[in-house]
Amino acid sequence: MRCAPDHNGITGFEPCAELGDAVRALVEEGVDDLAQRLRVIADEVDGSMDGLNVQNLLPHGRVSWRHCRPASVLGSLADMQRTPRYLLTGTQANAADTLRAVPKRRADTGPPLLTSRRRAASRIVRSRIRAFDELNANADLARFAEEHMGDVFVPDPPWRERIYDHIARTALQPSIDYLEFGVWEGASLRYWAELVPDPASRFYGFDSFGGLPEDWRKGQPKGTFDLGGRAPRFDDPRIVLVPGLFQQTLTPFLDSWKRERQLVVHLDADIYSSTLFVLATLDRVVSTGDLVLFDDFSGARDEFRAFQDYRAAFRRSFSVLATVPGLHKLAIRLG
Repeated sequence: MRCAPDHNGITGFEPCAELGDAVRALVEEGVDDLAQRLRVIADEVDGSMDGLNVQNLLPHGRVSWRHCRPASVLGSLADMQRTPRYLLTGTQANAADTLRAVPKRRADTGPPLLTSRRRAASRIVRSRIRAFDELNANADLARFAEEHMGDVFVPDPPWRERIYDHIARTALQPSIDYLEFGVWEGASLRYWAELVPDPASRFYGFDSFGGLPEDWRKGQPKGTFDLGGRAPRFDDPRIVLVPGLFQQTLTPFLDSWKRERQLVVHLDADIYSSTLFVLATLDRVVSTGDLVLFDDFSGARDEFRAFQDYRAAFRRSFSVLATVPGLHKLAIRLG
């Protein structure tokens, strides 16, 4: 999957997972206003929920509830009925079968086919609202890229370590306080400790080491990344681990901790709730010039949306320092 546009060389904009051919089943000639705002081309449909190729998200294009009205998909359903089954995607075929199963009239005095068809359309729409929410979130992410991807560093190859190196050369003070949320096996925490050898710097890693506290995206349910509570080991005495859920450990930590240096926050929390909690809780200690690194920023309904909600609520300005193709990794400086 790929989502254009190309922003200053940042190609391969692909935060489009989990839309699937469910959208293709709804975005047809019958949804004229949506088709005018979003040019949706499903040219890589493979029958899975990852099959949709959104080629162009038009500027500020969004899908609203009015696009989900059952009447909007009636034309599509009628076309599906007339189309040979082998030409339909899996979701379209299921929709067509659902419609064919609806009798023309429940009885001689029953409702006409149009009413039954609307009822079938309603069932399909209700089951696909997540796809429209995903589409809206990705439209917001495309808009973010248009507004903020100016003169930013894009590493080649697109490794996160290259972003870390660039930040260390261009934006880092000699001594830092480093807070990482989502340690897992400790690769990024270890890299940063080696990158900043200053003995006065401090490094803290927050993680439950029990995996995701809730379902994340397709194929990564609650408990993914579970280490059985066993934290990784570090030889560097500057590294301190804070085990437990962020919601249980961060506030007590901040109550007894005082920042002394430039703050670097590394967010690999993955899910919306954890990311938003960390950003909102840290707001009392962050200041202008501090750095925030996102490890999965292209998660449009998770890290990206959490950051958008945080900066809107706390009126935080920022500038983008570095990213990778697709905005999967992102480094910002707080204003």
